[in-house]
Amino acid sequence: MSKNHSDNQSDHSIFEINLLFDLAEDEIRRLRSALYLGRMSFQRVEFCSSQDKPLNPPDDFQTSLDWATIAAHASINALFQYREIIEQMCSWTGSTDQKNIDLLNSSARIALTQFDKKFPKAIQLRHAVAHIAEITGDFSKNAHRARLSKSLFQKEKGLPAIFSNVFENYKLIVTRKGERLEFDILGSHFEELHKIHTDFTNMASGMSSEKP
Repeated sequence: MSKNHSDNQSDHSIFEINLLFDLAEDEIRRLRSALYLGRMSFQRVEFCSSQDKPLNPPDDFQTSLDWATIAAHASINALFQYREIIEQMCSWTGSTDQKNIDLLNSSARIALTQFDKKFPKAIQLRHAVAHIAEITGDFSKNAHRARLSKSLFQKEKGLPAIFSNVFENYKLIVTRKGERLEFDILGSHFEELHKIHTDFTNMASGMSSEKP
């Protein structure tokens, strides 16, 4: 293999690594923006609820609640996409120095473990909001049947229910495969993900030529 060919492969590997880091940071930024939209939407929901007369769209209660739902979906997707990117880095191979590959892989595996500890339902939540029609269409498979006593949506054990895009105390409630899943739009998700990513980039900082 010629030196020029080897250099070109190495340059391409550097580009791939940098692109993955850029994509991960894009998702962190999108998460922050989506959570901000969620907070602003609920401020609007509370304002609409305090009015003596119903407001007209697009300034009404339901539109504000729809924006909160959109924000929750976008937040959940950003978390899922970030995890997908880190998972790719766990097994990434390229023509760069093997020490760089090993360091990236090991750092990414640690980051993935930290992510799954902080966001254990990230995958389930993403699939739940991405496949609402399919989930509702297969009611018997996906219905939640456990008892709910400490909820706005109380029910007895065995009574099946599907939750799709409903909120309870700023938490989006959805159902998938019999499980009731929650996402708190006011949670500290951005701060937690930012810390995971900062730790990850610090661990991977020994890589030569490439990010971080």
